[in-house]
Amino acid sequence: MDIIFIPAFLILSVRLLNAPMEPLPRIAILAVSYLIFLYAFDFYSPRQFDASRILYAVFLVVLFAVILSVLVDYALFFRSIGRKILLLHTAIAIFYLFFRGKFVAGAKQRVPTRILLSGITKQALPLSVRKKLSENGTIFHLPPDGTIPEAKGPVNDYVIVDQFEKIDDGAMHRFLLEKLRGKPVMTLAGFYELFFRQVAADMVDSRFFFEPTGFSRAMRRFPTTVKRITDFFLAVALLCVTAPVMLITAILIRLESPGAALFCQKRTGLHGEFFVIYKFRSMRNDAEASGQAQWATEDDPRITKIGRLIRKLRIDELPQLFNVIRGDMSFVGPRPERPEFDSQLKEQLPFYMFRYLVKPGITGWAQVNYGYGASVEDALEKLKYDLYYVKNISFLLDAEILLKTAATVFLAKGR
Repeated sequence: MDIIFIPAFLILSVRLLNAPMEPLPRIAILAVSYLIFLYAFDFYSPRQFDASRILYAVFLVVLFAVILSVLVDYALFFRSIGRKILLLHTAIAIFYLFFRGKFVAGAKQRVPTRILLSGITKQALPLSVRKKLSENGTIFHLPPDGTIPEAKGPVNDYVIVDQFEKIDDGAMHRFLLEKLRGKPVMTLAGFYELFFRQVAADMVDSRFFFEPTGFSRAMRRFPTTVKRITDFFLAVALLCVTAPVMLITAILIRLESPGAALFCQKRTGLHGEFFVIYKFRSMRNDAEASGQAQWATEDDPRITKIGRLIRKLRIDELPQLFNVIRGDMSFVGPRPERPEFDSQLKEQLPFYMFRYLVKPGITGWAQVNYGYGASVEDALEKLKYDLYYVKNISFLLDAEILLKTAATVFLAKGR
């Protein structure tokens, strides 16, 4: 509905001010700008929308949408929408988006989701999978004949069919008919990809990776070359823009605690090869005085005051622009892990090293979808997101991750 309401509010603003009607291309540019940032700030996500911060998110969406549309208008037409029209439209848009967010957030909570299992029981699911499914709906077991129980009122149904050898032919035929009628009937791995946008690493076997879709795109030479060229020029441009911020950050770190402002650390990169990563120091200089590698926790006492701020705003990652320029990293990709943790995780997590089929990134699909991780269980959840990225890598997915990273920075949702 936003694609209708946003242009309608602009037309209403024109009418209220008795101004000449704006050309259709400018109206379309404004509408598309809004849609881009509404998506980036999770207004279309059923799982991540934070209703408690609607007003702040709405303000940022409107601000960035207006700025983008004005810049595009000047680039294409050498003028923008009139200032009075834009101000009135902005006021109406803020009012609409605030109440739209409140209503949609409430509506999503009112419509229940049923997860209907056949061929597999809730008890047979790994604990992490069971917990994730339970948090997003009510789990039911279908009878042997595959009959789907009637629901009382509106409901979102997802039928998960797994372990096909345990399902009789009659039930399988019923499920196929339901799928052809448009009902979401899928395997557990398919449900995970569709609903959570993850690859269920702990629920699939090696056959999953031989499917004809996905995984091969990461190996293609042309997209990889284009991405490398884009990364290089974008990193150089961003380095020039953020140089003052980096200089101030370095000075503040040195003033707060003894030790170098930058620190270097060995990380695992493409195809498991090691490289040295650069970051701003956000912990005390003696954070690992024992010589043992330690997981960093969300409220880690080793983090300094400046360190906590630059982690929130992701400023501590800016020196990695040098890694991107050198070719060790990309802007988008799975985060590079320390070799000490890699040796532990690859023994405990299935398909863990598959995440290094692509270059590691400054930001990634796991970073914009999952909170801070400091355990093997957290590493498994992040691995599911990383495998989804490797399977579905594309320029559109990269753009989505970069937009969501910007939203994370401005909403101060960093770790």
